[in-house]
Amino acid sequence: MKLFNRFKKRSKSVLEIPFAFGDLSTPGAAKGPIAVTLNTAYLEEEVEADILGKELDENGGLTDAANDDPPYIAIGGRAESARGGYEYFWIYRMKLAPAEENKETKQETPTYQTPNLSGEALPRLHDGLEKYKMWDQSTKVTDKTIFDEWFNEVIDKNWAPEV
Repeated sequence: MKLFNRFKKRSKSVLEIPFAFGDLSTPGAAKGPIAVTLNTAYLEEEVEADILGKELDENGGLTDAANDDPPYIAIGGRAESARGGYEYFWIYRMKLAPAEENKETKQETPTYQTPNLSGEALPRLHDGLEKYKMWDQSTKVTDKTIFDEWFNEVIDKNWAPEV
C-alpha cells in the first residue's frame, strides 16, 4: 500500500513527509487500538522532532530523551483499490514511537535501510471517531472535490466544501 505524505499535528498545519512503501495494518475482528506501521524514506529533523516529541538543538542535533512526549497526530493516505480507483483514509488520533535504527557500513552493493515508525490509534475524545475512509469511485460520494482537499486538511464526516 502506498501511504501519502501528510501528517496533521497539533498546530493545525499539515506536514509533508516523504514515504517509501508502507504498511497500514488494522485489526479485523477485535475492536481495539488501530496498529499502524509506517515505512518512511527519511524524515527531516524538524518533522521528526515534531511528530516524536524530540528536541532539535541549536547545533542541528536531534536529542532522544526519556521524557520525549510525542503529540497525538492524524495520518491520512490513499491506496489503490482492488475494485479500481483509490481508497482514501484518515486515522484520527495516534502517537508514533521512534523507529528502530539499523545502520550498516558501506558494502560493495548498497543496502538502503528505511526506518519504520509504529504507533497505535485511539478514538478521538470528543466524538469517539477513529478512522474515516472513502472510495473515489463510489456513486454515494456526493461531492468529489473532497478528494482535492484530502491532503490539505484532516477530513471527517462533517467536511463541507468552502463556499
